[in-house]
Amino acid sequence: MSNVDQLTPAENNVDNMQNDNNMAIRIRRNDLLKALSRSQGVSERKSINHHFSNIILNAKNNRLFLISKNASIQLNDSIPADVKKSGLTTVNTNLLYEICRKLPESTELLITLFSKALTIKTSTSNFELPIFTDTETDNESELEAKQNLEISIKANKLRDMLNKIQFAISADEVRHYLCGVYIETTDSNITTTATDGHRLASVEMSLNLQKEQNVSSAIIPRKTVGEIVKMLKDETIDINVELYTNKIVFSWGVVKLTSSLIEGKFPPYKSVIPEIDEKNVLTVRTDILKESIDRISSVSSEKTRAIKMSIEKNKLTLSAAATENGKANESLGVKYNGESISIGFNAKYLLDTLFNIEDEEVNLLIKGAVDPVRIFDNKHLNATYVIMPMRI
Repeated sequence: MSNVDQLTPAENNVDNMQNDNNMAIRIRRNDLLKALSRSQGVSERKSINHHFSNIILNAKNNRLFLISKNASIQLNDSIPADVKKSGLTTVNTNLLYEICRKLPESTELLITLFSKALTIKTSTSNFELPIFTDTETDNESELEAKQNLEISIKANKLRDMLNKIQFAISADEVRHYLCGVYIETTDSNITTTATDGHRLASVEMSLNLQKEQNVSSAIIPRKTVGEIVKMLKDETIDINVELYTNKIVFSWGVVKLTSSLIEGKFPPYKSVIPEIDEKNVLTVRTDILKESIDRISSVSSEKTRAIKMSIEKNKLTLSAAATENGKANESLGVKYNGESISIGFNAKYLLDTLFNIEDEEVNLLIKGAVDPVRIFDNKHLNATYVIMPMRI
């Protein structure tokens, strides 16, 4: 007997329901909400293709199987259910999620499907939702036969590798190959990289492989990256990652997310990462630098967000000026023994990067006023950030 069988029924006698229903299940609100919280991120709220805004519900074998999709992602999930009668339908994902979210915790739901509506009942509520009858029963994304890679990685590690760099993903659809995260593996490492041409973020991590793997690479779409980061927020289990010629698959427990890949060639990014040269490294407290940039950029131009760094021995002066906002400057004590230099930056690019620095101190490798600047900390040398300066 499943755990759902032990619940207090939403109806006094679920077994005596009308015989003309096409699906009948009892299910916990909390179980359904957890699955829908994943699905509603994949489904599109408004789409001319209702398959992208609806979720497939398939009740069988004492489980409710849920399938949501958009143009690039398909999510397969399942939760325990007391299935009185098997059935298959689709309903608007966000509508079902909002109803479930607003119901009290630990509520039991009785869900039944009739010819024109999906009904959801609790001990005090009754909802009737419109359904779509042209359900796509083929719920498996088509994969090309060749599997290039299969690895297992801890959920928190994968999440960090994606979360630390997703801010640098480009939104420029013209250069579509930059609109995602470049993932590459060797026989012992995995690296994730993103760039929009103005800034770059890259994280490398060692792999404990059980078997020899091919050297592989792919570009994962921005939407997929964002959903994986959200879904793995509280997960600590192992994530299985399979890379095919045309898809990438992330699976854990009963959850499987299949995503298409971005076609195109990612640029040779390693050539723009400066080699570390201690003589030109500026070291400063991370929080102090963030707060100072945030203050000074208040008067910068809203269009360019430009600020200027004037650096001399053990001193950094931040300044900004805009005709409509006035001007400001602030000096900080730093560790620096290189030559004096002035360099301009987009303040937002700096702040986005600094918010991903976890160490108390941050290092800025500055070789020249027009050279790429490398940002890193000493505790997480596997994470590298590069920002292109701007002329002021």
